[in-house]
Amino acid sequence: MGARSTNPTQSFFDDFFRSGTDAVTPPPTPFRATGGDVEFHAGGYEYHVYTTTGASTLVFGGSENIEYVIAGGGGGGGAYRGGGGGAGALNSNMPGFPGSYAGTTFPVSSGTYPVVVGAGGAGSVTSSPPGNGSAGSASTWNSGGVNSGTPVTAPGGGYGAGPPSGGNDSGHFAGGPGGSGGGSADNTSSDSSTNGGPASAGTGGIGNRGGNNPSPDVDYSGSGGGGAGGTGSGYGPDAGPVAGAGGIGYGFPSSQVPPSYGTPGPDASLRYFCGGGGGLLYPEATTARPGGAGGGGDGGYDPEPNAGGSPGTTNTGGGGGGAYDANNGGDGGPGIVIIRFAS
Repeated sequence: MGARSTNPTQSFFDDFFRSGTDAVTPPPTPFRATGGDVEFHAGGYEYHVYTTTGASTLVFGGSENIEYVIAGGGGGGGAYRGGGGGAGALNSNMPGFPGSYAGTTFPVSSGTYPVVVGAGGAGSVTSSPPGNGSAGSASTWNSGGVNSGTPVTAPGGGYGAGPPSGGNDSGHFAGGPGGSGGGSADNTSSDSSTNGGPASAGTGGIGNRGGNNPSPDVDYSGSGGGGAGGTGSGYGPDAGPVAGAGGIGYGFPSSQVPPSYGTPGPDASLRYFCGGGGGLLYPEATTARPGGAGGGGDGGYDPEPNAGGSPGTTNTGGGGGGAYDANNGGDGGPGIVIIRFAS
């Protein structure tokens, strides 16, 4: 860089023409909070994203109004013609979200706030009781209201059903309850009615039931787990839009959730979370019963090696897929916690 003129007019022109080549780069915007697996600034917001399951903290140096997206862990899929796992509940105060907290102000003050990312439930293991998958665990923000600000919980997804021994037990098996309910399983030739698990998404959260197999049902099949945006599909009168498919998740616009999180879905402009796991269609199928957009795992199908349930996508809260015959259900996808505030 050449010497700067002491003449004020000349100095102005020196600075103007120099600015395109060696102007000083402004310092990065400092973070006003600390915590999370990833911290970044984007679109006028400071983001703190938690992806590691278990307990953590977010520390604020002052007062802020936060926005959040919280997905519980997805439920595991059932064994031996099992049902798909239910998605974790989804909770947010982003504008446009269909829960009761949408657009509300969540103030926080200086201090340390607990954060928990819920784990996905394990898929069932064939010939190892119980044949049900495991429920996912809850993701939370400020559980117990340790500091100022409302605590928020997104319950984990319900288990996908399977026979009690994990093997070829006859019977009708209901899906488990959860943020979204798990899919049911039917393993008998007699006509029957078998229900998916109910949804209990917590205050402000969204979730849906698992698929039903109402009479007349399809024997030896598992229904889809529920998703944040729709019920799991069953068979007979409950079959739709695709028999045995997992319920669709919910999609956020990229202005709210950056495209590196969630999954694609039917609307390419959105990022989806909390899709239900697909169930198992019996007898032989040429394609899997799909998991719901938002990380739901596909159900298994014959022939091998496609018979195991697929896992839910990591950090979406998607449910795991149900398995075919002597194969394992898919694990549920771990949840996620995203906190942001204007920077």
